[in-house]
Amino acid sequence: MTLECRILLQNLAMSSFKVGPRSILISFDQKILEKDEYLRNAIVTFFMERPKVYLFSPNFKITCSFKEELNPDTIVKFATLISKQIIPSDLI
Repeated sequence: MTLECRILLQNLAMSSFKVGPRSILISFDQKILEKDEYLRNAIVTFFMERPKVYLFSPNFKITCSFKEELNPDTIVKFATLISKQIIPSDLI
């Protein structure tokens, strides 16, 4: 499941994907994002638009909080959603 999420998010410069009972912590590679302005802006815009769900830190780490406990299916759906929202499939 974590490997599947990493594959889904590989185009987003993700450096780590950690899952807790009700949260997901995603870290992004800051060096890549400093070079790729489009990707950086897309990531920042996506996560900043939902401040009640996502906690965005200046070092490009995102904490995603969920009301219910996570299961493998929910985690993969979440990774798919953010992958498609940040980089639409027609741009990959």
